[in-house]
Amino acid sequence: MIFVDGKRLKIREPDRPKDPPKGDLTGKWTLKYTTPEGDEESTVELTCPRTDSFRDSSQPPRHRNIISGYASADKFNFVTNMVIEGSPADVNFSGTFEKNTMKGTIAVLSYSIDFTGTRPGAASVSMGGTQ
Repeated sequence: MIFVDGKRLKIREPDRPKDPPKGDLTGKWTLKYTTPEGDEESTVELTCPRTDSFRDSSQPPRHRNIISGYASADKFNFVTNMVIEGSPADVNFSGTFEKNTMKGTIAVLSYSIDFTGTRPGAASVSMGGTQ
């Protein structure tokens, strides 16, 4: 809940897209991104059934606890909470996916970080190419 001058502020979440996902995000993903500390890589294991909800059992453990998320057409968005610099912070992952690749943006604190993701062991597929 958020209060401004002692009054509760009601927050309306944006409507989620209604299109069913064009693929399945379920599985282990290797994410690559660059933070202010340098290049990083982590593994995320997502479960995204056709109901469009997310669960995860990611490694390292700081990437756990997805709060909300959806997949629609070739787009996805999920929010997780991580401890960053000693305090909990919501981290928003959004982007597009195609078969065994994904790309997008991680929004956390005042940072916006681009990332790419692949399913380990899967054949590499270009995000913009034809199949």
